[in-house]
Amino acid sequence: MPDPALSSPTDQPLKRSEAWDIVWEFATSDCMSLPDAEQALEELLGAQFVAVDWTAALDVVMLAEGDVNAALEGIEKLASVHSPSLSASATYHPRRHNRLTQLQPLAETPQRSAMEADVMKLVTSLK
Repeated sequence: MPDPALSSPTDQPLKRSEAWDIVWEFATSDCMSLPDAEQALEELLGAQFVAVDWTAALDVVMLAEGDVNAALEGIEKLASVHSPSLSASATYHPRRHNRLTQLQPLAETPQRSAMEADVMKLVTSLK
């Protein structure tokens, strides 16, 4: 039996940060569906992809029902079980952080301005 300490990350799909990036993308993207995430994992991992290995991670996202923070928290916990190096820093992975910092502010539109004014009126009335 091979020594697990000598195995490379590619021999252990659940230790591959690129695979967890896909799960993270699934949790944070409005465009990626469950089948898309499964297909991306299968394309990345090839013959090493075993659907049942990723069920827990994908279920965490589905059960969060749109609560991205809950999904990311669950993903981080699962990732840390499989690879301690993916634990606390997983949510702040540089590639992930770059995606978040590259978001552009919403364009100024008449509808947005009217909505902001309405919200501000409501806030003032609550004071």
